[in-house]
Amino acid sequence: MRDIYADESSQTQHRYLVLGALTVRTDAVSNLVTAIRAARLPALPHGEMKWTKVSAAKLETYRAVADAFFASSDRDVAHFHALIIDTSRLNHGRFNEGDREIGFSKMVFQLLYKHARLYPERLYAYLDSRTTRQSLESVRFMLNRRCATKLGRQEFPFRRVVFRDSKESDMLQLNDILLGAVAWVKNGHGQRPDASVAKNDLAAHVMARAGLRSLDADTPRNRTRFTVWNFRLS
Repeated sequence: MRDIYADESSQTQHRYLVLGALTVRTDAVSNLVTAIRAARLPALPHGEMKWTKVSAAKLETYRAVADAFFASSDRDVAHFHALIIDTSRLNHGRFNEGDREIGFSKMVFQLLYKHARLYPERLYAYLDSRTTRQSLESVRFMLNRRCATKLGRQEFPFRRVVFRDSKESDMLQLNDILLGAVAWVKNGHGQRPDASVAKNDLAAHVMARAGLRSLDADTPRNRTRFTVWNFRLS
């Protein structure tokens, strides 16, 4: 069994929308949570950790939290997958009934479906809470139907697709940090004259630990612990 913790970067402010999912073996979740909570001390004993809060004063703590993920990744316990969409090529009027939310839900579907292809296990997905008209139970139904027709998985893999408040979830907060680093690099924020030195440092640290030199090409298929997928719109 695996737990999936998923969220997205800003949908409107930047060219590249990035969705990210932290994927953890269910029996290892509590150990990773313990490691995260130890890494954030003493500088961040309380409050929600997130990419937008990265600062020079808290940089070493955020690096330690990211390293907690990579330590688990080295043991093949935790993985991270990012889906990148070039929003300049989105055409909601043509493909999504003119509804941006439908288009976004399709991208969430693609990211979760990738997990069914990668992991022949039962999957429990937790999405960061947001306001939406879409039913997550219908998303779960469609995912399982696709898995049955395309992958031949008659035992439905997605047992749960629900919202969870990131303020109450160490895993969603960790996902936000990794996701934020990918979005920062992909959107070229570090090249701005007013770029945050701390965020540049943390993004470079995450990219180095992930073994990624560029986000322009997809991660090779034989690598699964930290992957990037540039979604090609048709």
